[in-house]
Amino acid sequence: MMTDICADGSELYGKELLRSFIKIPKFKETYKNRFNLVKRFLQIMQGEEFEKFKSELAKYKKIATENRIIIPPDDPFELVIHPSGKWSLVILDLREGRISEDSLTDIEDSNNLAVDMFIRQLLRIVELYMINLK
Repeated sequence: MMTDICADGSELYGKELLRSFIKIPKFKETYKNRFNLVKRFLQIMQGEEFEKFKSELAKYKKIATENRIIIPPDDPFELVIHPSGKWSLVILDLREGRISEDSLTDIEDSNNLAVDMFIRQLLRIVELYMINLK
């Protein structure tokens, strides 16, 4: 059982948030209540911060690959942004991850796809924020 990682006011950025954009009223309420976190998210997703973010993802991917772990392909990571502005990466859905007997090349390819999908999800969230904030 996992503790509530949002209990301190942190926000998760990933697959579920992307789904919430379908429910625009919920999105607008989330944005209104979390303005500083949204602003911080948008900062992380550009420039040097984005490079640092991608570097952190690469570190997780390397550790997983070296340990023959397939990162969950459907919901690979969540970006946790804390009220302080600090951020971290977590994998919430470990049921979908697995230890693999595949070749390291196949594991790396799978993990590359998972990381790329996560980045695309977050970039789509950026796009949707920009559209909805106009």
